[in-house]
Amino acid sequence: MRLRMIRKELLNANDKVEFCYVNSKSNRKKLVRALFNVPRTSLELYPYYSRMVVTLSTCMKDVSSMLLQLLEEEFNNLINKKDQMNIESKIRNIRFIGELCKFKIAPAGLVFSCLKAAQEIRD
Repeated sequence: MRLRMIRKELLNANDKVEFCYVNSKSNRKKLVRALFNVPRTSLELYPYYSRMVVTLSTCMKDVSSMLLQLLEEEFNNLINKKDQMNIESKIRNIRFIGELCKFKIAPAGLVFSCLKAAQEIRD
């Protein structure tokens, strides 16, 4: 399942309602996995994906928490590696967390703890 969204109009209410009819735990996990596996060069998609997560989280509470858990785990793994080879993945990860924070899905404390961890690596 590959999600490609270019404009806000593609996120209309009818699509969200149709997805809710196939709402099962396995489908929600597939959706979270598809949102999480955005190519690291497609940074322009994060605002649209974040908007979709906000909208879907009204009826699917666990989608946002599963996505945040995956992003936080990936961030911690990338920080622990301490190499510059994964810089695009680090940028992708923190941008996605930032977009989710902008829409009040991710707590601001998570963003600050990520920034603190990144700064500690630099020092």
